[in-house]
Amino acid sequence: MQQHTHFCYCPKQAAVICGMEKIKSESLAKKYNSKLGEWLYTIEFEDGSSIEVPECYLEPYEKGKDQS
Repeated sequence: MQQHTHFCYCPKQAAVICGMEKIKSESLAKKYNSKLGEWLYTIEFEDGSSIEVPECYLEPYEKGKDQS
């Protein structure tokens, strides 16, 4: 699995959440500019590449909402 660089912007690309990890250490929280106890999501794209994204940077999908 190829990994994108830290915090890439990939608008309108199809992807799936394929992993979740709770941030349990100060070093991991600092690395992702997050807080202890937040979730870190591994997101995989159609081409097989992936990225780790803290929950504070994600928006939930809302059916019927314009996603542009």
